[in-house]
Amino acid sequence: MKPLLCRLRIHRPHTFYFRVSGPELWCVRCDRCGFVWGDSD
Repeated sequence: MKPLLCRLRIHRPHTFYFRVSGPELWCVRCDRCGFVWGDSD
């Protein structure tokens, strides 16, 4: 998985990990607009 950027490039996303029912889910949340997306592998 590659890091993703917010659709608004001026925004800086944060990456963080958390567990959902066991497996880790990779997510990114934009610090400004709050847009969230993620992927699991």
